[in-house]
Amino acid sequence: GQLLGQALMAAAMTAPSERDVTAMQFMFLQSATPERPVDYEVTPLQDGKRFASRHVRGTQAGDGPGQRRVVLDAQVSFAVPMEGPQHTTPTRAALVDPRSLPPFEDLPAETAEAVSRTLGYAFESIGLDLRLADPAQGLGLASP
Repeated sequence: GQLLGQALMAAAMTAPSERDVTAMQFMFLQSATPERPVDYEVTPLQDGKRFASRHVRGTQAGDGPGQRRVVLDAQVSFAVPMEGPQHTTPTRAALVDPRSLPPFEDLPAETAEAVSRTLGYAFESIGLDLRLADPAQGLGLASP
């Protein structure tokens, strides 16, 4: 997590301050040696009205004189905060006690099959006590 955090901070220090991080793609290319410092090089890729993106490369000294090892590459995107869509389905305000919901074994066959398709073998092998408040909506079985 330390390399990820440092790379993100290096990118953020070069982006306009009114923009928030919206996405990060991170690749560990080689293992970093803890005894050697990591140098971060940030390249601005885009600076638009609302969006910005940065490429970050982390390198360390290699074993030979003047050699550098690339240990990470990251792509970080930033955007001016915007209000989200107003047409989305509102979240439920009231939550029910999960123990009051029917256990998986008591669900209709169609619902049980949809859960099995979604979770597959993992669901059957871990003994999960799955209880759904609204199985039709949660599994996309009924149109809103």
